[in-house]
Amino acid sequence: IDTLSPDLGIDGELGIATNPFVVTFTFDEVVTDFAVGDIVINVDPGNSAPTLGPLQSIVPGDVYTVLVTPTPGETGNISFDVAADLAADAAGNGNTAATTYVQAFDSSGAFSPGTGVAGGLEDALRFLA
Repeated sequence: IDTLSPDLGIDGELGIATNPFVVTFTFDEVVTDFAVGDIVINVDPGNSAPTLGPLQSIVPGDVYTVLVTPTPGETGNISFDVAADLAADAAGNGNTAATTYVQAFDSSGAFSPGTGVAGGLEDALRFLA
């Protein structure tokens, strides 16, 4: 009998993300009922909430992504959380609460946005130069 709750990890871009960027939600087993509305976002004081695109199932039931678009001209951090028991495995066990993931971002236009992780690294190096 399966009594173990599915674990959830959240990950994003390396370094400073540019506008837009992808955040990935990975469960350690297949789950159902996970929705974009389950994602809790917090931003630095003075910043606006970013726009979230639709949840995309990359590996059906296991890996999901969402496109995050911060408000143009803002910089800072965005945290992503998912509470416990919002998605469930085949046995009906609710997921564990995710560890908060914090993504630094810069949508100020201080440097040209890259594409994906490689572009984000290039941007960070350009910013530091």
